[in-house]
Amino acid sequence: MLSFCCDFYSLFLNFSGPFNFEEFHALTSGQKKLFLIELDERTEGKRLSATKLERLTAVYKLREEKNAEVSCVWIVLGLKSHWKGVLDEAKLFVGEIGRMKFIRPIYRAMYQWPETKQLAVDTFLANKGHMMSLSIAAIKAELHLK
Repeated sequence: MLSFCCDFYSLFLNFSGPFNFEEFHALTSGQKKLFLIELDERTEGKRLSATKLERLTAVYKLREEKNAEVSCVWIVLGLKSHWKGVLDEAKLFVGEIGRMKFIRPIYRAMYQWPETKQLAVDTFLANKGHMMSLSIAAIKAELHLK
């Protein structure tokens, strides 16, 4: 599985295709997640470009992804890459999915991007009324709130 995901990663990062939705769709959720993690980790501290993330999103139809594990990794990758095209999904996701495992890395990535730091705080304040107390405390810590 790791070898396949690394090969998939190399094709995508080098824009050497072919990019095929059916092939990506046939992957397990774990393989999709690993592919996205590889994209994040193998860029060695450099952000992926918005162009590559837009292409990735369009070709692999990531906006339509139903698996929260995959969606979370995709959203975090977009935020780390400072891609504004993922902001609506990030806000919607943290508002609908309350599991700390998913929302914490999204809030963290939003807060670490200077341009969306206040958006992270505003989104949290809008959603905290229907969050569990443990999640509230954890996100407050991520956002450096008292």
